[in-house]
Amino acid sequence: MKFLKPCIALTVLVLSSAVYALPEITVASLPWSEDTLGVKALDSTLSYLSSELKGKYEIKHVSLPAEELKKAVTENKVDYFISNSLFYTSVSASSGGQTAARIAVLWNPRTSSPTYGEGATIVVRKDSNIHALSDLQEKSLFVPSQNDTFTYLSLLGEIAKSGHQPREFFKSVDYGDGKHKTVIEKVLSKEADIGVVRTCYLEEHPNYEVESQLRVVNLKDFPVINCKTSTDLYLGTIFAATAEADPYLNRLILKTLLEMPAENGYIWTAGGNLSASHALLQTLNAEQYGSLSQKFFFRKLQEHADVLILLALIVAGLISHSIRSNYLIEKRTKELKEIQKTFNETTQKLNNMQKVGLIGLMSSMIGHELKQPLTIIMNYLQGLKVQSKTGKLDAKNILTALTQIKTQTVRANAIIQRVRSYAKQEKPQVQSVNFN
Repeated sequence: MKFLKPCIALTVLVLSSAVYALPEITVASLPWSEDTLGVKALDSTLSYLSSELKGKYEIKHVSLPAEELKKAVTENKVDYFISNSLFYTSVSASSGGQTAARIAVLWNPRTSSPTYGEGATIVVRKDSNIHALSDLQEKSLFVPSQNDTFTYLSLLGEIAKSGHQPREFFKSVDYGDGKHKTVIEKVLSKEADIGVVRTCYLEEHPNYEVESQLRVVNLKDFPVINCKTSTDLYLGTIFAATAEADPYLNRLILKTLLEMPAENGYIWTAGGNLSASHALLQTLNAEQYGSLSQKFFFRKLQEHADVLILLALIVAGLISHSIRSNYLIEKRTKELKEIQKTFNETTQKLNNMQKVGLIGLMSSMIGHELKQPLTIIMNYLQGLKVQSKTGKLDAKNILTALTQIKTQTVRANAIIQRVRSYAKQEKPQVQSVNFN
């Protein structure tokens, strides 16, 4: 019995701990090192959230490589994530904007707007023969880290805009331990021809001895930022929520971030423009960008399957109707051609028959009309022949016969002229005739 009370008390303590366990908030990010003031501001952010939400929520931070972080975000295995604008844009665009929601943006104090918070700076040794962007070709490049794709992609964007193929531009690309300081050391030790660091790193870590040995390539003049930059500027670091995050908790997180004191001048704010990040990913044709993503494409197919099936049926019906209409038109056209051919042949036959009939008619007309004058001529010639045999032929009879023969010959000639005029369809000549 003396051990019963302690056991009961321990059981009650364990049960109460289980009942009153604080809900956990998982915040994921790419691996980072305390190498820039912006990253130090992120460490302070996690500490501030843990402090302000103490007793309500427990903040758990996990650091994941890029591909693992992307998978965790798209599968809603974390509540929130912190990333650069290119990573956020890639994840958000590949899901049609339904995976991530931007809550706040880290504002670089050296810029006039969080929209221009980040970029990349290209550094080479001062004695190097590299002076322009085109001189970087076939040179060795050193990047802070494989997880820090922002600086590398920013540089590739500038190369693509210059008209070169960015993926085949450099002789080699090596990656460091995440520290920008390592990039500077590699360049100065001639282990790399070119180095690329975050914009404002040189200004935030002034080292005049080192800077005297370096030169910035492709220096741009942007009034919106008080730093040397070699690329376009993009939205600053983003604090984002995944699709399954509690909207009321999102509001609490935003309120806490906005109230957080500045860390080395860095503060959290709302707003900012992502258009430059979208444009860069489009230029580089990034794998997970927007409608180029196969996941996005097939997911959209599944979401709108009913509409797509209906449209497919309509299109199939229209195609079928078009094919049938074309077949009927071709069939009808063929029939009409056959009818036209038959009509032409029949017309030709009728024309030939008309010609034959016309010839017969003309022959009949000539035969009928010439029969009388020719008969008269034959009769007078026969009479002259008979009178010649009997000896009764005299000059008067010969003159009378010849006169009649002439008259009938003229008559026969007139008949022939009329028939020829009829055949030629000449207009008749109208003249006065004395019937007497």
